[in-house]
Amino acid sequence: MKRITLIVALVLLLALAVVGPAMAGAPLPAQPQLPMHTAILWYPYDGFWFEFPDGTFASEIDHLAGDPIPADYNLVVGSGWVTLTLGRANSVPYYLQYRVKVDGDVKTTFAQSKAFWTGAFTNGPDPLFPPFNAKIGALPWVNYLFMPLKTPAPGTYALDVTERLSHTTTDMIAPIEGTARHPIMYKPYVDSLPTGSFTIAP
Repeated sequence: MKRITLIVALVLLLALAVVGPAMAGAPLPAQPQLPMHTAILWYPYDGFWFEFPDGTFASEIDHLAGDPIPADYNLVVGSGWVTLTLGRANSVPYYLQYRVKVDGDVKTTFAQSKAFWTGAFTNGPDPLFPPFNAKIGALPWVNYLFMPLKTPAPGTYALDVTERLSHTTTDMIAPIEGTARHPIMYKPYVDSLPTGSFTIAP
């Protein structure tokens, strides 16, 4: 009897993890708010950057490679993870970390990057990603990583970002976006993709 009770309890905990706070009657986590006047260098970085004048995702302005970043902007290196369950989204910081270098100097270590995840949220009425089950309108869970950089003096700087996955995991973004029918399984790796440079305006 004790074993059956334990199994039932585990099943209930799993159900709560999948449907998240909605089942518990709590409001769903909303999109995170960025500081006003934020520039995000998104990993993998290819020179393009994204401006958020009022800190909301709705205010996004895309910039071409080489466009100077205003010197009074908050500078952030960003990444993210999209998945189907709350628990999986919130566990991302424990197995996906990043190291950031600017002109060869380490600005964020793998261990430090864990602290800069936003925590899982759903997109609510203004989804960044489509429902993974359109029949019931089930939206995926998102966890963003925003690693702040101290905005350097005007000039051009080399950015190097290394991504480390510490255990095998499933990437759900392809089927969610409709670019593949099945999830992609990734084994542990350390990957430093070619990044590029960014320029701070005078």
